[in-house]
Amino acid sequence: MFDLGRGEMGPDCPPGNCMSELAEARMREKRGGRRGFAPAFVCLCALALSGCMNTLSNPVAALSVDKTTTASVPDRAPDAETLSDEATIATAVGLARPGLPYPWSNSVTGAAGVVTDVAESYATGRQCRAFKTSRHGFEGIALYEGSACLSSTGLWELQDFQPTS
Repeated sequence: MFDLGRGEMGPDCPPGNCMSELAEARMREKRGGRRGFAPAFVCLCALALSGCMNTLSNPVAALSVDKTTTASVPDRAPDAETLSDEATIATAVGLARPGLPYPWSNSVTGAAGVVTDVAESYATGRQCRAFKTSRHGFEGIALYEGSACLSSTGLWELQDFQPTS
């Protein structure tokens, strides 16, 4: 009837057809442990997915237009590196001769470039220069165009400075 642990079988069990009591107990434990696993797993999945299905109570709400309004994001103030590069470029524009390229570099930011296409004007009553420049930095290479004017302090100041499209 049962295995005595030494390969012996009881009188009612032919060899290969009876399990030991220990094996039967283990099978009962495994079956009982799995029985509680399935409902717990289903509840866990339902809980995790419930956040994605908040419109089940009102399916029409899923089709309606979202009327949430947001404010516009204000322009970001230039950081110290940008201001440093702009000051270096303004100085380079002032030193450049119209029609000739003028290289510049900023030891603070590691950026460098070449001012080109400098054209001088006095339309505003001040000496101003339109220009194009490249900027080579850690972020990559970019092209810009802008204008700078000579201030009353004798320094060149950028009036317009935008990336080219």
